[in-house]
Amino acid sequence: MKGGGLEKHVISAVIRENSNRVKHCYELALDRNPEAEGKVAVAFVIGPTGDVSSAVISESAGEDPELERCIVERVRFMKFPPPMGGGEVRVTFPWIFKRAGK
Repeated sequence: MKGGGLEKHVISAVIRENSNRVKHCYELALDRNPEAEGKVAVAFVIGPTGDVSSAVISESAGEDPELERCIVERVRFMKFPPPMGGGEVRVTFPWIFKRAGK
């Protein structure tokens, strides 16, 4: 399949629009473990229609599979503009979670 393209600022804007959904995942993690923090990176593929066709954890500094599952689920429901030229866009995006006051 030929590669497409999306500018970084377009991808970042969609991720920012969905940041409260990912933040909610972290808030649930804090309910389970008030000391929870760390980095979770998700590798995902934006398909030709702008839908996320796959998403997996590519890096995680925490030990909370439920947080990881929640974030991946939120990423899979993000909607991006169709890539220029068709094809797919591969993205890896990190989230860094820190407790308030740290």
